[in-house]
Amino acid sequence: EMADMAAICSALLINIGTLRRQTVEAMLAAGKVANARGIPVVFDPVGAAATQFRRDTVERLLAEVRFAAIRNAAEMAYIAGGAWQGKGVDAGGGAANTAEVAATAAKRYGCVAAVSGATDYVSDGLCTVAVANGTPLFPKITASGCLLGSVIAAFLAVAPEQEYLDAAAEACAVYAVAGEAAAE
Repeated sequence: EMADMAAICSALLINIGTLRRQTVEAMLAAGKVANARGIPVVFDPVGAAATQFRRDTVERLLAEVRFAAIRNAAEMAYIAGGAWQGKGVDAGGGAANTAEVAATAAKRYGCVAAVSGATDYVSDGLCTVAVANGTPLFPKITASGCLLGSVIAAFLAVAPEQEYLDAAAEACAVYAVAGEAAAE
């Protein structure tokens, strides 16, 4: 039924956080229908480098679905080839320049890339926007990054494709400012 659901949505988020073999086919079906209908698809490759199954799934999704946006820190560095350490699905850390990671991933996959961190970087491969708001509590809150993927998808749902960079950057800014307010 995922293909049918994707056909009636305004945006689709594919998040591999709770990955199972059965869900991979559903993700692919939903992504392909969304692509055919011009619906923006956001990809959150949670824990992409943690296991071979996740690596294989990420490669397959990237090969078969066109993503409007990809987000996540350690995972983005992995798919862009940056130096980053992650333990499963945590935010991780590393020596990679996150602005460059975002730009590299955006160019490689022809989409907007959003990398979260102390400063978020959102890039379309030509232009990179820095969002310096937020709270150090985000990495300590389970699924806070997953929620950001949903917020980005909601912003892309109402933006024309040529404005996806602005929409994703605005989503990150709104989310970061909301985090600041919650932390207070």
